[in-house]
Amino acid sequence: MIKSLFSLAAVPMLMGLACLAADGATRPNIIIVFTDDLDFDEIGVYDPIKYPTYTGAQKLGYTYGKNQGNASQKMWGVYPQPPSTPNIDSLARDGMLFTHFHVAATVCTPSRYALLTGQYASRSRTLQKECPTNGYADVQFNTELLPSQWNLAKGLKAAGYATGMVGKWHLGEQVEEQGVIRPPITDYKGKSTGPDKMTDPGVAERVAKVYRQGVDYIKANHGFDYVSSVYQENGNNLGLPKELSIAENNMEWFTAGALRFLEQSHDKPFFLYFAPNVPHGTFGDTFIKNDPRATPEGYVDWHLGSQPPRDGIIPRIKALGLVNQGAVFPYTAATPMWLDDGVGAILKKLEEYGIADNTIVIFSSDQQSRGKWTCNEGSHVPFLVRWPAKVKPGVVCDRWVSSVDVVPTLISLAGGTVPKDAEVDGERFCGELDPAEQSDPERPVLVEMGYGRAVVWKDWRYIAVRYPEARKESIMRRFDNQPDLSARGKLGGKGATFPNICDADQLYNLQTDPYEQNNLAANPEYAAKLEEMRTLMKQSLAPLPHPFAEFKPGR
Repeated sequence: MIKSLFSLAAVPMLMGLACLAADGATRPNIIIVFTDDLDFDEIGVYDPIKYPTYTGAQKLGYTYGKNQGNASQKMWGVYPQPPSTPNIDSLARDGMLFTHFHVAATVCTPSRYALLTGQYASRSRTLQKECPTNGYADVQFNTELLPSQWNLAKGLKAAGYATGMVGKWHLGEQVEEQGVIRPPITDYKGKSTGPDKMTDPGVAERVAKVYRQGVDYIKANHGFDYVSSVYQENGNNLGLPKELSIAENNMEWFTAGALRFLEQSHDKPFFLYFAPNVPHGTFGDTFIKNDPRATPEGYVDWHLGSQPPRDGIIPRIKALGLVNQGAVFPYTAATPMWLDDGVGAILKKLEEYGIADNTIVIFSSDQQSRGKWTCNEGSHVPFLVRWPAKVKPGVVCDRWVSSVDVVPTLISLAGGTVPKDAEVDGERFCGELDPAEQSDPERPVLVEMGYGRAVVWKDWRYIAVRYPEARKESIMRRFDNQPDLSARGKLGGKGATFPNICDADQLYNLQTDPYEQNNLAANPEYAAKLEEMRTLMKQSLAPLPHPFAEFKPGR
């Protein structure tokens, strides 16, 4: 269902859209802004109570167990009022806000894999090497994108688009396939290069060389003509010298890389995958004291001035009255503002080039921080789409959409073709964006994480946690006498956030219990709903390669 965002008056689906007056053959430019660990309360257009957040939990008076308390809330930020993100918010004001968009996995690598391939992460060949298809799939960081695999960039490039990638990759470095060899990672992790910082030519040359190898690898193997400002992995895993490793993320560097791509490609159809690793690992205003010249390519200054300077953010926060009094991080609004400044610079450049109207700008996140590494609410993320030539301003779309649906939708709108052997799992939601196009039937959302699977549909979430018998004993690592859901030590405080997280079967009414605190699976009153959701789980898992307990018995 589609309705107005600002009047909230329901309108028929096609009335929420505007036809393109230009030649129908004009193909849209495409920008995907894919952030990292962004929560609903870190932008201004989602209700932090209706869409579960740490802010909402605090305002509603939720108290968690001794292992969490308010620690995570203080770490990730609690906003007494919405942060100032006018540029990101404008995407909803001038376009469409989706209420039921879910990523197909809730940690970086499998989530990005699903977005760029249109496949569920359990189809990844690197995962299948680790978890053969005669057993269960443990979905985590083991879902790299191989050079031989088709993806969105390759599909759009074949359709005549210029393609660019900026930001966090996290889909594998050089893997040993078809003669492509992983390069050495810079081996200075945790070490200081001395008081002169990166002035040693040998150190600087090695850092730059390893960075260039990563850039060249992505360009040569994954369909991108242009690659810049890349984090191959999370900053703390890049093996950078101590002086550079402070740059867990660098928004100015990302923005400058994106602007360079637009400068080179604005006169032709283009696709930009813009994936800043913000706000991941960036709490409050901690980034402001870091040297903005510090990047994974070394100390550079070509990117400075690409967006408002970071040292001006705190004065702006004070002027807006957004100081979070009494919090561990009083300037929690700093990181959202930093991200928003980068998005704003890109939107401004589209206007300068006169191409904003026919550019699809998508804004989303790889998962929430709250619920990350689980099959719970971390899959539910912001999703905004602006396309002035087609989408009427201020529209709300209630269609259920998965991140695997993005690939077939964009390929269709661009006039491209999905190869028959691409094994794309997604469905098209083109009709929500363009009245001249058709959408595929709406369907439940499937989420894969660790040895858990979830289906989300019509305000219900069903989660099944099933361990393979051969590994069950070793997986039962204890946390308050509960098993570890992800089997990688990642449960931690999540067990306090979601008290039923380790139950084998979980059923939540998201209308009455959006924070997923009350497991109804064992309640006889909901036996019919439980069986309905279990049937949807079986249907969702049927096309995928691995068995999963009683839902898809092994061969």
